[in-house]
Amino acid sequence: MDGNAVAPLIGSIATPEIGVLAVVTLPNLLLEISSDYALLLRVAPVSSQVTRAGMDWLVREDAIEGKDFDLDRVTDFWKLTAEQDWKL
Repeated sequence: MDGNAVAPLIGSIATPEIGVLAVVTLPNLLLEISSDYALLLRVAPVSSQVTRAGMDWLVREDAIEGKDFDLDRVTDFWKLTAEQDWKL
């Protein structure tokens, strides 16, 4: 929400300003990787009017919730934007 890293940098990434790598496999999968987390978004139709969405966030394996990252900081931006998209 403020542009700062939300978790420890992952892998061998040395700086948070690397941008984002997104892989979209239509019609139902999005994988987005940034310097400090990865997001997996899956969508599946339930009916002609309803789609089920599941989101998983991944942070560095040794990161400890409450010490190295705050789950709300990791997920808040995506929850805000995804819920706006889903309403559309």
